[in-house]
Amino acid sequence: MPFNCVSVADFMTPTEIADTQSGADPTLDVSGAFDDAWAAIKDQGGTLIIPPGRYLLNAQWVLVKEEPVNILIYGWGARLYAGASVTGKAISVRSSSNEYQLDIEGLVFDHRGNGTVAGSIEVLGGHCVHIKRCNLEFHSVRADYDFVTFASIAPGQPGVDDYNSFWCRVEHCGTRKRSGSETGEARSFIRMIGAVNRFKAVGNLVTHCKVGVLAEPETGPNSYAIANGVVIEGNNFEVLSEAAVRIQLLDDQYGPTGWRIVFNDIERASALLDLPIVSGNAFPHSQPPLLFGNYGTTGSVTDWVVNPSGYPVSTFETRFPGFGPAVENSFWQGGSLDLRFPTGSHLRLANSSGSSGYNVGHLDLGGYRIWVNTGNGKAYIRSGQPSSASDGTIIGTQS
Repeated sequence: MPFNCVSVADFMTPTEIADTQSGADPTLDVSGAFDDAWAAIKDQGGTLIIPPGRYLLNAQWVLVKEEPVNILIYGWGARLYAGASVTGKAISVRSSSNEYQLDIEGLVFDHRGNGTVAGSIEVLGGHCVHIKRCNLEFHSVRADYDFVTFASIAPGQPGVDDYNSFWCRVEHCGTRKRSGSETGEARSFIRMIGAVNRFKAVGNLVTHCKVGVLAEPETGPNSYAIANGVVIEGNNFEVLSEAAVRIQLLDDQYGPTGWRIVFNDIERASALLDLPIVSGNAFPHSQPPLLFGNYGTTGSVTDWVVNPSGYPVSTFETRFPGFGPAVENSFWQGGSLDLRFPTGSHLRLANSSGSSGYNVGHLDLGGYRIWVNTGNGKAYIRSGQPSSASDGTIIGTQS
């Protein structure tokens, strides 16, 4: 069987092709050719090529995937423009078959000065949708602009066997403005609404957004669900007016579980992780979000974690004192923790110079604080916060 490969150019007139190749901003609407190319590939699967060039789409490109086939949309060198009549996302992926891939690769979305389009790509009820090496050039966009959005789709739509978006990825994509003098910022690089589970954002360069990754609870058919099992790894977050990652909590509902925010670089952002809640508290789920190995440039991140309701967060982030925001490291352990050391090794609680004290290098245990007064060599214990090195009960003296 021959390999199925179609090109949008196969469905365009010579005049339309010339317009895409002129090197100037396109003027002719070729959305019909994009629709025809999708119709030719969507049932059998294969590769849909968007050749290098500039393309104007005056209508949203809707990709309804009903059949269990693998499809690659290959657009290296292609630059897409959205006409003024496009008020939603430029591309809308609707439904997908379990475990079958839909890859969108290499596209550039030129939304510079476009104040009508709401985003580049939305995935509604999509499974295994992978967005790779796509870029957004923008300025002066809508305040609610999101580069990529993942959400559910209403039950009963064509091809829907699970209305949530599962197992999706955004990798090695980026957003940029051509100069610092250009105004405006996107609301988010990635927005996840509802149970966008097992999602991965890997190796992206995120700039000039309010929030890098924004997760919100579902308010539709699967109310209160939120994304779980999410991996945010190896991304560069730069020039964000708010947080690199924000997970919206709901009062009296379960919060996120299985989030791993690891090995990211953050520069010029208010926070790495923001867990806002209007009031009350969210219920802890089985595995708190984990922060590990992230790097924030000195003085450019205001708070590492903003967590007004005290939702459980496991953090293992090293900071030398005086550099960057304070990091409150914690480890949530459901069972016993067994620490074993070889002969001659020990566990030390100390400050950066290796010493202990009532306000540095001490042990807090069940509301009690234990420390060593290095001035007299005595160990103390006290319930609550001590006010001095000897403000407690002596429990030991150096021999």
